[in-house]
Amino acid sequence: MREDVQNFLDEINNMNIYGNKTVSISNSYSVFNTDALSLYEFYDALLKYVIIIDDKNMFTQYLNQIKKIYRRVEDIEDIKLHINKLICKMVSLKLDINNINESVFKKQIISYVYNRYILGGYLIHGFSTVYEKSIINNNFVPEIYVNYYQKMIEVNNIFLKYCNIKIIDKNFNNNSVYFTNDMIMGCLYSLYSPGYFFNFLLNNNYFGKKKNRSLYVKGTFNECVYGLKKYMDNHMFSDDDKNYVLNVALEEWNYLHSVPKKISLLLVKRRLILRHENIKLEDYLNDQNDVYEIVDRILSPKRNNVSYNDVLDYNQFIVLSLNNIEKKKVKTVVDIKREEVEEITEEYNREIINRNKDFLDAYGKASIFLILGSLFITIGVIITVILIVRGM
Repeated sequence: MREDVQNFLDEINNMNIYGNKTVSISNSYSVFNTDALSLYEFYDALLKYVIIIDDKNMFTQYLNQIKKIYRRVEDIEDIKLHINKLICKMVSLKLDINNINESVFKKQIISYVYNRYILGGYLIHGFSTVYEKSIINNNFVPEIYVNYYQKMIEVNNIFLKYCNIKIIDKNFNNNSVYFTNDMIMGCLYSLYSPGYFFNFLLNNNYFGKKKNRSLYVKGTFNECVYGLKKYMDNHMFSDDDKNYVLNVALEEWNYLHSVPKKISLLLVKRRLILRHENIKLEDYLNDQNDVYEIVDRILSPKRNNVSYNDVLDYNQFIVLSLNNIEKKKVKTVVDIKREEVEEITEEYNREIINRNKDFLDAYGKASIFLILGSLFITIGVIITVILIVRGM
């Protein structure tokens, strides 16, 4: 790995000036209570560089400018805005354009970014790491993998019986997955997937609005189900039904944590998912705004929750496995046994009585995307490439 890339990853992890960035409460990222947004934004910056610039000789300059942005900008959205502006500047250098405000050159930059990022770009599906090997070794068939859907349906039935609510908000008969063009959201979707299980364990609508939802990534099983147990106790669930619900939750938890948790992303060419996307180059070329603003609009996320339910052949996608660098080590309870559920419940009841928690490994099939594979190697982001990639 390139030393300068590794050093900056370490700095994001360990230095407040790089790692502690703010996010508006109105921003959709804030729902996840993560302290690793700086890292995910850096991944986003690297992916954009790979897709748009694709030049190993310019990368050092790009990285140095990113460091300056991180030092002086505090808000994640503002960092994204400055990086998009930097991309615009790098494109002008790549195209040897000095006067970016001149109409013909402005249109040249806009056309270049549009062709690389919109026509040649990717959509991202974040998924649980436990499914990586299965996806790598097979075609991607949405929602067809090891799951506990039938048991989750029974959990819903139990909650309907006592509370007349559908506690797990998912249509288990809908074999669709969702893509985004937001790298940060893709990382979050992966860490907090499957979303229905995350929302089930830490459901602020029913278990308390002050629940720390980052427990899903950092906490133990017992910490994550505390609110669930309390809710069932308050609504007089029978012991058998409580134990059934906890057993199902434990089974899913242990399966998801049976491998080290990373950020697992499925990357697919945008044109394969959005075959009839209505984003026209002319709309950007005719825009009278500043070129930086126009490029920012092209690069800013606009596609969240793009539904997809077709099969993807193994040569139509790649899987990226990214390190989730955090200041606190993730805790898991993968060794907890089903028989211990009753003991956990008893411990909870006693508490109630006493009172009245590698930058990148890239994997793929048949062929790595030509753009991604080679440049990721040159900038030292990929640790391992499972397959052949073209050289620079």
